[in-house]
Amino acid sequence: MISDSLTELAARINEAYEAVASAQKGTLEYAIKTGELLQEAKNPNIPARTATDYMKLAEQQARIGPNRQRAADLSIRGALRAIKPQPEPKTRQKPKKSKPDLEALLHDLAPDELLTALEAGWDAEKLMTLAHCIVNKLGPLAATWPGRQDDTRKGG
Repeated sequence: MISDSLTELAARINEAYEAVASAQKGTLEYAIKTGELLQEAKNPNIPARTATDYMKLAEQQARIGPNRQRAADLSIRGALRAIKPQPEPKTRQKPKKSKPDLEALLHDLAPDELLTALEAGWDAEKLMTLAHCIVNKLGPLAATWPGRQDDTRKGG
């Protein structure tokens, strides 16, 4: 039955995806396996961008490198960078612009401006990771933050 095979495929995809999320070593191999399975069916339980990245890894795994030991040591981001098409060299090089000082830029932003900038370029998963990092950095201070106390009194 088709629904049984789709259910089985979805279970295999979820299993492979969970292995990517939890593995300490060899995450690239699991990501490629997940990508191969995702090429057969779409799974709404995996963020779209993650699914797309894994499918790219599966399609381009030969470009990652013939040396599987070296490939196993790559991070998923490193592998994605390795398979990214390289732009053709331009005949005329423009002078490089100096990079702005990130700390100075951030220092001048209000918290709501920073959030707006991050929301423009980041998905919810990255924003949640940042929020988690901030709460961990603050430690016990996070529990005493007045905004959190107000939110809990309001019921949300």
